[in-house]
Amino acid sequence: MFVQHNTVSSCLDYVKSRLENQFSLTEIRQIQRQIFEKIFAWSPAQLMLNNDYRLTESELLLVRDFVKRLKNNEPLQYIMGYTEFCDLKILCDSRALIPRPETEELVYKILEYNKTNTAETKILDLCTGSGCIALALKSKWDQAAVTGVDVSIEALQLAQKNAESLNLSVSWLKEDVLQLADANVLKTQKWDVIVSNPPYIPEKDKSMMASNVLDFEPHLALFVDNKQPIIFYQRIIEFAKGQLKNDGLLAFELHENLANEVKEACSQNGFSAVEIFEDLQGKSRMLVARI
Repeated sequence: MFVQHNTVSSCLDYVKSRLENQFSLTEIRQIQRQIFEKIFAWSPAQLMLNNDYRLTESELLLVRDFVKRLKNNEPLQYIMGYTEFCDLKILCDSRALIPRPETEELVYKILEYNKTNTAETKILDLCTGSGCIALALKSKWDQAAVTGVDVSIEALQLAQKNAESLNLSVSWLKEDVLQLADANVLKTQKWDVIVSNPPYIPEKDKSMMASNVLDFEPHLALFVDNKQPIIFYQRIIEFAKGQLKNDGLLAFELHENLANEVKEACSQNGFSAVEIFEDLQGKSRMLVARI
């Protein structure tokens, strides 16, 4: 047996010994809690109270599989099958990027800048992925009509699964954001908010990416051509220029090294009050602008 005793306490020691060269002690404690949440749906308090609980052989194998996947650099969120995002439980797997804290910051920035919540309020989330932004905004603006767009059918299927799980009504459309000029369905409407967290990592930066991202998360949602690093932003800005309502809001998550280029593209297309905001790590990661 790979643990000395089949108790919870022994399993916790096993997890720590196997992962301590890969994760910090704080991360390991979080992983330990999440392993037992995944297997038994235990809260942290229940985990503390069940140190002497004896696991069955099949339960022990689940613990070992969890650790093995982490040792192979698989993201914890994919192993768990979900992550927390803006007070929502977002299902996640390799069909879409893992929702991240800086994207939460973008959502809260939009909520700060736009207060409308009526049946006439229309919100468009481009490159929606798991649907996390669209669903978070819908959860806050319950009356608004929210639409999420992605080129990946697989991502849209995950987004729809999330919508069903959260009992939130969002429309999903398959469109290529690089071809928005031809997106006739989207062009029949005017939008109060257009938001996007598009692909923005130049291909040349692949070598600097961590393996838990590079080997597991969808490259379609990550990378852009080295010669056109802001191509998604440019297409969205051109679209938003004609499709936002008067005083409509455009919001982006940014690559910190491309922030000023994106800001300039907004200004050149007639957007006013273009502002860049830093995330909690002090990086230029958010932009909001009005038409």
